[in-house]
Amino acid sequence: MIFIIVIFWIACAFYCGAVAGSKGHDNIPWFFGGLFFGVFALIAVAGLDDKELKSYVRKIDQIEDKVQNLNNKENDDWDVLEEDDEEEFTMEDRMKTWEKINKKNKK
Repeated sequence: MIFIIVIFWIACAFYCGAVAGSKGHDNIPWFFGGLFFGVFALIAVAGLDDKELKSYVRKIDQIEDKVQNLNNKENDDWDVLEEDDEEEFTMEDRMKTWEKINKKNKK
């Protein structure tokens, strides 16, 4: 019976090291933690945050921010308004535009 418990305890140590390593943490201290604390260390290592996943999420967020900034620059209405300010919009142009709008609304 003691032999089975010792084998289980050592298996917990290896699993603790493997899980910690897969989550981006140092696996040697978690191996020894699993060796001394067994199942309790395995539960603790299961609750660790995933450093690799966090780094991937940060990279994806940075890429999305870059894409969004590029889209905002391409679709910037202020640039269009600044270009329109150079041309004078006369009263005749306003009246023609207003007539076009009224014709569209009547249809």
